[in-house]
Amino acid sequence: MALSLTGNPGVTGAAPTLHWLCNGLALMGGAALLWQRGWIPRPRLTVAALLLAMFGLLSCTNSLAPHLSAAGAASLSGMVAAVLILELGVHTRSQWQEAATLFFLVAVGSSLHGLVLWSSSASESALTSTFTNQDCYSVIPLLATFWALGLAVEQRGPWRLPYVLGLVVLISALILTASRAGLLALAVGYAGFLFTLAASRSVELRNLAAKLFLIPTVALLALMAAGGNLQLVQKWERLARGEDPVAIKSRLDVVRYGYKSIARHPLLGCGLGCFSLSYQQDRPPLAEGEDYMNVAHNDYVQWMVEAGVPGGLAWMSLLLASLAVVWRSYRSPTPWVAAQIAATLGVATYCTLNFACPVPADLLWIGASFGLSGGLSSLSRSEAQASAWSPKAFPVAVLLAAWGLWTVRWGLTSLMMERARHQVIQSEAVLDWESAVEFLRAAGRKQPDNFQVQLKIAELCRRAFVFSGKSHWLDEQSQALLNAHEASPRDLQILLSLIRFCQERGQFLEAERYLDMAQGYAPYSSHVRRAQARNQILSGQYVEATRTLSSVERTGLVADDSALADLIFLLESKAPARGTTFLVEIARADSERATLLGLQAAARGQQIKDFSTSLRILKQLRNLAPQRMDVLLEIALARGAAGDTDQELAVLNKMRRDTSGLDPSLAERVWRRWSELQVARGELDLVVTQLEDYVITHQRQAWARQTVSDVFLKRGQKSEARGALRDGLPYDQDGSLRIRLGDLCAEQGLTELARGYYREALAISPQRPLIEERLRQLKSSPQEELEDLQP
Repeated sequence: MALSLTGNPGVTGAAPTLHWLCNGLALMGGAALLWQRGWIPRPRLTVAALLLAMFGLLSCTNSLAPHLSAAGAASLSGMVAAVLILELGVHTRSQWQEAATLFFLVAVGSSLHGLVLWSSSASESALTSTFTNQDCYSVIPLLATFWALGLAVEQRGPWRLPYVLGLVVLISALILTASRAGLLALAVGYAGFLFTLAASRSVELRNLAAKLFLIPTVALLALMAAGGNLQLVQKWERLARGEDPVAIKSRLDVVRYGYKSIARHPLLGCGLGCFSLSYQQDRPPLAEGEDYMNVAHNDYVQWMVEAGVPGGLAWMSLLLASLAVVWRSYRSPTPWVAAQIAATLGVATYCTLNFACPVPADLLWIGASFGLSGGLSSLSRSEAQASAWSPKAFPVAVLLAAWGLWTVRWGLTSLMMERARHQVIQSEAVLDWESAVEFLRAAGRKQPDNFQVQLKIAELCRRAFVFSGKSHWLDEQSQALLNAHEASPRDLQILLSLIRFCQERGQFLEAERYLDMAQGYAPYSSHVRRAQARNQILSGQYVEATRTLSSVERTGLVADDSALADLIFLLESKAPARGTTFLVEIARADSERATLLGLQAAARGQQIKDFSTSLRILKQLRNLAPQRMDVLLEIALARGAAGDTDQELAVLNKMRRDTSGLDPSLAERVWRRWSELQVARGELDLVVTQLEDYVITHQRQAWARQTVSDVFLKRGQKSEARGALRDGLPYDQDGSLRIRLGDLCAEQGLTELARGYYREALAISPQRPLIEERLRQLKSSPQEELEDLQP
């Protein structure tokens, strides 16, 4: 289930939709098993899991965002199903070994898939996945590592080899996720594994524990040898040097201030998945580098906040019960007991430092760990005679089956949402905004509380307005944002989007109303204060805005240049000279920052084709910084975009003749734009002549060679087009010229030449999937006779 079923290259891990479908089916099977087995086997962990589920589902009645709580309930059903099936269904040694081996094989397959994708990406970054982040993916190899240890120790002779090889794969995947919480959980769990073996009455197991103690030493030496090449090592080094204070501060803040969120809803909690909506009201001001916090990074606090104190206690009792039933299951601890104790300790440690409970896959695997603990505890005694289809368990079984049916329905609805998203992507590609919005609306009717759909509709309407300029799209964007706010009234992202939308339409009083809401729900948020400053500037309250922006920079996120650039553009577009006046005031304190802000503000105008506003801002910048050539270039580009290409070309020609005072990247932009204009005007000979001289002194400029090649193609000179690219191969550092040459040869029927260029590009290009796809397409192509050119 953890294998990549998404169809996305370079991604490992099953999508949440697939997990929800499997969760529902498994829960219905677990309900039938509970009805058949009854309560006679005394399934302690099943009872603890059912209590946790009861408090979790009750919290949904008090939810701050029903859609998030519904997703949380669907995810929780997987953990309950795993505990039910494994604790009630496993009652012999062979069944326990088969179940543990199955999970071990699935985890090894998932980890192998991740390692293959990681190696083919030619990247040193962490494994990517469909999980919230790669840290969550580490739970799978973490748990499977402990099961593999227990199974390997139990085997004799060559039968240990498959488990040892699997261990190497699992630990490699765990390290490449770059999860510090996962590595620490591995260390704690491994220590528990060794302690349990050392506590055994078996001399052989005690001796084995002493030998296994050497493995961490070897692993640490290997990590030290890898050095800075591993992202995990780099993250630990940053933490040791104090360069990652947010990683510690945010986790400590949750413990220090989370009690306020718990006290607000002590009995029912705020609803599954709603931690961020409650905690944002209590969290302290953000530190530099800190941002939104959608999860607690501490599952104990998160359960207390979301499911109330009873739910949090039920979660902790589940962990403690898992340890207790396993430790008491044998008079002499065995490798399997040691493996389950290690798995429980690893999960307990991981959940202290990172989050697992909101992730459907992690909940399923943690539930499997609890279920295997419960199943293991029943192996030491003979199976009790259970009545066939126990009537006492029937009411609970019916409720669980109903929950499973609801989860399947939720999964199917979510699958429809995924299909709608794919349809939206296809419609966006052809700029069919009406169809894209309609697809989302049709899907959203199945989940009326899904505020994420409404936010996506608002985004599409905004893009449609920018593209078409039709005002009715703004009305639809407004309605979508209001629908999203109704579905999740405390969501800060929605409130900030509404505030920005009202400000853009000049509805400052309405924006103030939403600002009051945002300040009530998140009084210490720098994002809210920054939005307040924007509203004050737009309404002409410059003194108040200055104070607000100063408080933002003192106590949290800085007033970033992107936000200020938006303000400058909005001011100038509403009333000429207002934005430029504000820009002049900034320039008095920091002229360099004012120039960068002005360039960003002008870019905003060009994005929505408001060229007159952009030109006013750029002209003011020219007055403030007459020596800045990049400002002169932007003025020329803005005039060209407005239709005055003659004036644009005149400025480009002047700058192109004397590039001695230009930054290399700026000079490249000048030459690029000049070439585009001349090609559009049909001045092909001039472009070829000038660019051939240009590449003599700029030999690494692949774009220039490609432009010359394209000009030759326009003339029908295929051989010359290839020659223009081939001359730059000694300077082709990223394989782009070789890929282009391969494409050109393939188009002209020179398949063998194309294969040669593609194979050369494979060795140096980061675009390996693209090149491999090109080579696959050429496999069915007939081999043509070569012309007088060689790779």
